[in-house]
Amino acid sequence: HFVKHLEAISERQPDRLSGPYGIGAMVACTPFQGDSKKVTALIHALYDNGVIAFFAGDNPTRARFLLPVGAVELTDIDNVATIFEETLTSMTF
Repeated sequence: HFVKHLEAISERQPDRLSGPYGIGAMVACTPFQGDSKKVTALIHALYDNGVIAFFAGDNPTRARFLLPVGAVELTDIDNVATIFEETLTSMTF
């Protein structure tokens, strides 16, 4: 369900997001062509907006989500996807 959201965001904002990648509940995407400073700023902004995400890798740096399977509802995933896209869209560099 979350992957489908990320795919849709990537289609709407291909200049800001590519992916998603991952297996099962470990999902990643590449914001801002993997620029580590921009991805780190995004991760901090997501945290400020109530979403826990991690940065992973180098060249490209990706945003990684570890979904707590069994502890979330589909509406929780929908809410996180909305916050993610709003935060991604709001980033200016």
